[in-house]
Amino acid sequence: MQRASVLLAVVGVLLTSACSLQAEEPPRSAQPTVPKAPEGELRRRAMFGAQIAPVTKEIRDRQKLDGDGGVALEKVFQGTAAADGDFKAGA
Repeated sequence: MQRASVLLAVVGVLLTSACSLQAEEPPRSAQPTVPKAPEGELRRRAMFGAQIAPVTKEIRDRQKLDGDGGVALEKVFQGTAAADGDFKAGA
């Protein structure tokens, strides 16, 4: 139970930091340029592999979380870094 709370806090801090960094970046074009993959190979992109959502009041009450920030993992996609890292959806 405590591990899930710590995990939610860590993910929340990472996402908050990423959002802060993104806000400081100059505006990007509407369509980012993606390099083409070499012939016969799949295009590679970085992907953590989890769907997130804000922590609801119900989750906050059930987990006895303080504050009003954070995110919850709604879904972990198989074969991704999140799945390899043993992240679990829900709490």
